[in-house]
Amino acid sequence: MPVTAHTHKHFFNQTRLHETNYRLLQQLLGDLEQIDPHCHFELLKNSALHIEIKEKHRYTTMITLTLTLPHLAPFNTNLTIEARIYHDAHVVEVSHYQQHGRFAVQCDIPNRHGYHLDEKQQANKMLQESLRYSLRLLRR
Repeated sequence: MPVTAHTHKHFFNQTRLHETNYRLLQQLLGDLEQIDPHCHFELLKNSALHIEIKEKHRYTTMITLTLTLPHLAPFNTNLTIEARIYHDAHVVEVSHYQQHGRFAVQCDIPNRHGYHLDEKQQANKMLQESLRYSLRLLRR
């Protein structure tokens, strides 16, 4: 299958998103290869961010990030994202979110899960926005 300009651009955007997530997580936690098993941040407006290491290996670390936002009630105010940190490549990629399991890079429409065409990219953007929001609330 030949690599088209669209495929190349999509791959570049995905990689840039994963690299940005790595830098944002690094701003929050410092050295990502030496993070504590449980990190908890009290944010403004009674919000909280909790990051827990699920598994750690030489080149990768699997984390669970839980962002609690009680000021957004009556909506579901807990966001749970599982992501894998690739230390050698300096990228972070979402593997699960809100109890949604593994998903393809691009889904067929319609599908039995109700996923969007670019569900995986949207999940990684959600991680990016969550990290930016947390950093913003910490700096105030």
